[in-house]
Amino acid sequence: MRKKPIAITTISLNRTPEEGETVLETVKILNSLGIPIIIADGGSPIKQKKIMKSFSNVTFLEAEGLTNEIKTTFRRGAAMADSLFYLHLDKLDFVRKYVPKLIQYYLARKDKKMIVAARTKKSFQTYPPYQRKVEEYLNYVLGDYCGSRSDYYYGPKIFSSMLVPYLKALKGDVGWGIEAYFYVLNHRLSLPMEFYPVEITAPAEVLADELEFKQYRLKGLLQQVEGFLQGQKVEVAGQFPS
Repeated sequence: MRKKPIAITTISLNRTPEEGETVLETVKILNSLGIPIIIADGGSPIKQKKIMKSFSNVTFLEAEGLTNEIKTTFRRGAAMADSLFYLHLDKLDFVRKYVPKLIQYYLARKDKKMIVAARTKKSFQTYPPYQRKVEEYLNYVLGDYCGSRSDYYYGPKIFSSMLVPYLKALKGDVGWGIEAYFYVLNHRLSLPMEFYPVEITAPAEVLADELEFKQYRLKGLLQQVEGFLQGQKVEVAGQFPS
């Protein structure tokens, strides 16, 4: 079967009714675009799973643990499409405002450029101080290594599915660190990168620097650093692994 030009890859875990409603509205919009959507679910309620499975363009998979969820959706997506659009299902505003035109923009290109959705400085300032400091550090580390100073950590990005086979070399439960891992590999393989500015205000639920929130950010920081370090050690030899 011939691969599609692009597929959307994402993960889901609907922990509250409100979160579930947001996710389903996001999937509804994505499904209307008529391209493959691969969702790896980490344990949503049965009712939510059933609804997500009902969308015509959705391939619904289940995986245990964040690392396995991300690997699962990326691997299935790479088997279906030449490029992957990774995004988070709780980013409803982003999906409404930017996803259709970002896909159109990407497909008009002939290169394998990675496109990273990057918050503007004004948007970035709406996020909690603790989160900003953690992400400023990560942005500095990635910017120093890749040679491009920008916002790497809003989340959504489009990249070549040729990066996905390198997941075989990734060790341990790195979770969100797969992002930094792919950034480093993209740079080492001399694939171009572009930052696409987005005006997005922080959602209300993250506007509190509570202890649980800080611990979550610190865990993510450790995962990103681990992914960054592992990405520098992988043998690339100028070719993609089969």
